[in-house]
Amino acid sequence: MFRMRRYRVFLVFAVIAVGALYHFTTLGGLESAGAASVEGLKNFGQKIESSSSPPASKTEQTLSSEDNSNAKDIDGPIAAPSLAESGTTKQSIAAPEASESRATPASLVEPASRHAASVAGDKPLSAGKLVPAATSTPANKTIKVETGPADPIIEPESGKGRMEMIAEKGSPKIHWSQQPEHFPIPTDDIISLPTGKPKTIPQIQHRFKAESASDKAAREDKREIIKKAFSFSWDGYRSKAWRHDELSPISGKHRNPFCGWGATLVDTLDTLWMMDLKDDFEEAVDAVKEIDFTTSARNDIPLFETVIRYLGGLVAAYDISGGTYKILLDKAVELADILMGAFDTPNRMPMTFYMWKPTFASQPHRAKTRVVLAELGSLSVEFTRLAQITKEARYYDAIARITNEFEIWQNDTRMPGLWPLKVDASGCKKPEQAPQTKYDHPIKKGPTNSKPLLIPDDKAAAADNPSLLDGGPARRIKAEEDLQSKSEGGLVDAVDEVRKANPKSPADSNSASSHEGPGSGVEAAKHVNHESHDSAPKSSATSALVKRKVFTEPVSKPAECEPQGLASPPYTSSEDFGIGGQADSTYEYLPKEYMLLGGLEEKYRAMYEMAAESTIKNLLFRPMIPDEKRHILHAGLAKVAERKDPTDDKVDLKPEGTHLTCFAGAMFAIGAKVFDRKDDMDIAWKLTDGCVWAYEATNTGIMPESYLAIPCPDADNCPWNETLWHEKLDPFGDLREKNRLSRQQAVLSSEKKTAIEESVDRGDKVSQTEVTKASSFPGMASSQTELSNGKKADAESAESAISKPKVDEAAEPEAAFLEEGTGELVAKAKEAAASSKYLDKRQLGDLNEEDPIAPAAGKAALAAAVIPTESKDPVTKPTIKTSEEPVIDKTSAEQHLDKSKAPTTGLKGKATGLKHSNGTAKSTVYTPPPIPTREEFVKARISDERLPAGMTKVTGGRYLLRPEAIESVFVMYRTTGDDYWREKGWEMFKAIEKHTIATYGASAISDVTSKKPVALDEMESFWLAETLKYFYLLFSEPDVVSLDEYVL
Repeated sequence: MFRMRRYRVFLVFAVIAVGALYHFTTLGGLESAGAASVEGLKNFGQKIESSSSPPASKTEQTLSSEDNSNAKDIDGPIAAPSLAESGTTKQSIAAPEASESRATPASLVEPASRHAASVAGDKPLSAGKLVPAATSTPANKTIKVETGPADPIIEPESGKGRMEMIAEKGSPKIHWSQQPEHFPIPTDDIISLPTGKPKTIPQIQHRFKAESASDKAAREDKREIIKKAFSFSWDGYRSKAWRHDELSPISGKHRNPFCGWGATLVDTLDTLWMMDLKDDFEEAVDAVKEIDFTTSARNDIPLFETVIRYLGGLVAAYDISGGTYKILLDKAVELADILMGAFDTPNRMPMTFYMWKPTFASQPHRAKTRVVLAELGSLSVEFTRLAQITKEARYYDAIARITNEFEIWQNDTRMPGLWPLKVDASGCKKPEQAPQTKYDHPIKKGPTNSKPLLIPDDKAAAADNPSLLDGGPARRIKAEEDLQSKSEGGLVDAVDEVRKANPKSPADSNSASSHEGPGSGVEAAKHVNHESHDSAPKSSATSALVKRKVFTEPVSKPAECEPQGLASPPYTSSEDFGIGGQADSTYEYLPKEYMLLGGLEEKYRAMYEMAAESTIKNLLFRPMIPDEKRHILHAGLAKVAERKDPTDDKVDLKPEGTHLTCFAGAMFAIGAKVFDRKDDMDIAWKLTDGCVWAYEATNTGIMPESYLAIPCPDADNCPWNETLWHEKLDPFGDLREKNRLSRQQAVLSSEKKTAIEESVDRGDKVSQTEVTKASSFPGMASSQTELSNGKKADAESAESAISKPKVDEAAEPEAAFLEEGTGELVAKAKEAAASSKYLDKRQLGDLNEEDPIAPAAGKAALAAAVIPTESKDPVTKPTIKTSEEPVIDKTSAEQHLDKSKAPTTGLKGKATGLKHSNGTAKSTVYTPPPIPTREEFVKARISDERLPAGMTKVTGGRYLLRPEAIESVFVMYRTTGDDYWREKGWEMFKAIEKHTIATYGASAISDVTSKKPVALDEMESFWLAETLKYFYLLFSEPDVVSLDEYVL
């Protein structure tokens, strides 16, 4: 007979288990949807594909079949063919490997990007062609497909341009879908492309003369070698990393740091066309057809990296090929439409790390308060050219609004004319608010990590708190359900009470509800009567009412979001200004955008000239180098705490040189030609030659990523001063020299004292005067009372004796002194000094290798201490041992190993084989190395750090295959026609090829100052897309991609 009572325990557990299973299953679904607001809940489960969903795209089918067919591929690297072989024999394309390398995400390396577009408006010079130019950003790791959308708690402003995800096979894919705009722009307000007849742009290129047959043959030989180097790296990418973002040229693996859409493939399209590798170009275009931009392993899309590598690459290839490959334009439009969602913010400033998945993209957002300058200001060329080709003004509107904000702010920054490296693009300024309730007081506020509940009646308010919108923890989802539920008389009622107590206009509520601080009405709703938790128990109904009790005391005005343009990030005490990493292409794009628009938008000219003037005045400096006849320039980094007075010439400048800043030579050269700024051409020469000098200065012939130099006080007269260079290398040399002299004095004192002790040990007569003099040195003083009593001095009396040597005995006659016992006097004094070993024990080194004691740097050695040993005959006087310093006691291990000797008290030295005249063994003590002179220190540092003359520190020794320096060399040759630049460019190419050649391509290296640098197994897309392209164009005919026809 079934008895319920017997099984009630099991039934209870079963119910709990089923409930828990149901709860966590539902929780997983909610978190996957990322619904943390009412609108998020409406979009729950939208556009999530699984294996049972509609068939995967052709791209996915192809990848799947490739994975299966490639499952048995050999992972071992193949031998690297020679450049000549790789130029003629091509390996077959290998599908993506089944096993993927796992690599940790790399920090963002600040970019300096340049992608090209044709000049002028709808009818640009050279039939509207466009070519990509120099990108400068780093490389990293592999691919991951996620089961759910991004968690918006991740702060996008801390996002990484390079971020690798690891693939999880069999996981469902989420696809982007078009979402209604939250902050649409009325059709009449869309900013259109400027119209009218394009202005005549001054000629940029030098007027070249015809070259001789011998010169042409030599030039073409060099160009062919460069082309073979390109083919070698391209074939490595084709065979080992096809359709992945990057190749690992040593291991033969691949990386996917940029959404896994094939960054190298797309970014290199225009270079393939320029080098007349048409078969490779056709093959790459076919692969582009299979890219699916609507899905990615990454939760976010890095806007800047995607625009310069993908969008720029597609538009450039479409233009350079004469518009004959429509698929390139179609894919560019597909990608651009996805990226346009990043601009759907209240002030139309983009989210630089766009959370694209539908459950997040469907929610309102704001741009962030700390945005990298270059990531915001380097989007114009690509979107403008796409707008020109497609006649879609919305693409131009997106970047024109950013330009307008930069223009307004440019003369009002802390360094007028330039913008700081970090920008507040949120458009929302939040003033400080007074406490609204007693629970807003810092002492009674409660947990600091609590979040206000969101009332989803205002999109602009919701935009200010993306961390509350979707993908958040289930507790916030549940809180939103409670908020939505009125059946419980929930928090909505409480919010209504607060609103009644704090009436405000709809305009006020737009931004106030989004404020997370203690000033909003929502925050007041959150602060319930916490005192009820400390009171007596109440019924559940009463508790529910009390729990929702809201204080309606007089409160201050709710927090408002004051509209603002671009601004410095909040709570910023000082800001950095520069034109290198994090800023570069913002300034570089100004003259390029002017040319692209045919000179019809004057604001770009005005903004460039203002920035150029401020750069020349505040950032440029002449570094001191041995070749004082070589006038070079670098652009440093300035730190400004308060708004700089334009008339003040003082700048806190960091005198650095960086590879990313090397684009500046090309920028100043283009600006000098386009805007008729003749003096800037000299600046362009010196800036470019400064980077060439940095290449020539290192052991590899390659410029470091970054280094420090010495700015010349007078830019016109800067003789080489080796003394000054040494002082910069050794800033603490004066202090060390003082310590060195002190130690020398101590050594002299020790030597004199030791001589007296040895005389006493031999039984020689020593005068009272000599002993008195010796007592003036540490360890040789003792009181007469201690001598007569024959007692041991403890550490405290010894310390006193050391610090206050007594010389009262100087008046005693020599005979009396000898009668008291010279040997005992010296022994007792030495024993007193030895008892203060703890004062200097850090300077001693134990000769036992298993237990070393490192010397303390910079401390002078004490004068030699004499340590008595126990006499075998108690009547015999203690033997005086001489040494340069006191030594430490033997350890217990030493005593155990040396059982032939009984352990003794006091300090003990180690046996060395040296003996006194009476046969007793001498002890050996640690002697600290001598303090080096400035010359010795500097010489050692130059040798150890391999510092080139003129550099005070190499702060970044890597070379990442960057294009900035050769880009400027190429532009300088095209604008001046001087063969100097071709000669320098060829030396640069030879050095780079020698030290970066790898099994399957070229690899970044770790330290350019080393004669044998370590390869990093990284090959970024700009190696093929830009670096080798500029080398190739440098040795091409001047009319190949003329600067008067293309914007590079």
